[in-house]
Amino acid sequence: MLTDPIAFLSTHHFALVAIVFASLSILSGLLSFGARYGAVLNLFNALSLLLAIATLVLLVLRPSSEYFAAQARARSQRPY
Repeated sequence: MLTDPIAFLSTHHFALVAIVFASLSILSGLLSFGARYGAVLNLFNALSLLLAIATLVLLVLRPSSEYFAAQARARSQRPY
């Protein structure tokens, strides 16, 4: 049973918001490849797209879930 539902919601809320923003960034990056901006901006777009994909993959993997669960447990054991 959760002793501190606020800590549980805050850690999962962070991950959920980060996943949504990374997904929107990936979608935006893929859609902007059709535009003709120039070599430098296309390079930055590709770099941003790769970082968003890496963020999404790392947030969904099991070790990050275990980390957020451990942080929630640590918060629930604090005396304040």
